[in-house]
Amino acid sequence: MMSIYTFLGALQAAIWFFFVPHLCKYIWPRLFGPHQADRLTGLAELCLWCGLLPYFVLYLVFVALPPYYLNWHFFERYKISNKEWPWRSGSREVRDRFWKSARRSLMLDVLYLSVGIPILAWIKIIAFGSISFDTGDDWPTYSESANQIMSYVVLHELMFYWIHRAFHKFPSLYRFHKTHHEYKQNNILASQHFSLVDFFFSIALPSIACTIIVRPHSVCHFQAGLWLFTANLDDHLGYAFPWSAVRWFPFAATTEAHEFHHCYNMGCFSSKLNLDAVFGTDMQRRLEARKGLNSP
Repeated sequence: MMSIYTFLGALQAAIWFFFVPHLCKYIWPRLFGPHQADRLTGLAELCLWCGLLPYFVLYLVFVALPPYYLNWHFFERYKISNKEWPWRSGSREVRDRFWKSARRSLMLDVLYLSVGIPILAWIKIIAFGSISFDTGDDWPTYSESANQIMSYVVLHELMFYWIHRAFHKFPSLYRFHKTHHEYKQNNILASQHFSLVDFFFSIALPSIACTIIVRPHSVCHFQAGLWLFTANLDDHLGYAFPWSAVRWFPFAATTEAHEFHHCYNMGCFSSKLNLDAVFGTDMQRRLEARKGLNSP
């Protein structure tokens, strides 16, 4: 039987899929204006890519910070790690080390989301053209939206999984990925804490490539991007909230799996979909769980 929290997660996903397109169809002409010229559609697409940083700030303020600082039992029972948060540590050295890392992470967040992604997106727009912002006959039906979004998400996850796995398998690549693993206990700041090389291949490249290959309508691009970025942030939240809009369905990758990945630096390479179950890379996690090590 579906729990109330699973229902809330599914309800959020239903609003995302069914209501957001109606809202966008109303907003698009008012926000971007008429787009007969390719240059203007390019600027409109660039605006969508630039929306990642404002969304990160909203997620940080309204989703991450309340449980981090309120310390309510209602939230803390969903905390994955048994370790205390470093900003609550009784050790000044631990607190100072965390805040030093936090400042660096915030700098990387702003740099990658406000500069890196827009530059790469603009190069993509110049080289491959922009996606459609037509709100008339070209506006996708629900079946077309489902096809475009699913194609985008599945392709993105396949690319992310194998790139992520490669960055762990080959020492020449892991030296770039180890920056991300400076966080042994996840919090939201770890979500964009990458070296430049790792960010390009693991985060930016799958998104840009999927836009080129799938060529979704702008509203489908917006919805897919919203889903993927939410899952990325949820991966590093440090809490496994059962009402998460990106974790309620059976084949979803879990936040606990990514926490395990950071804690033990092995297996669990998926982010949105449980490809570890398909390719056998969840076996290490199950083995460690049987040994009683599943509490990072």
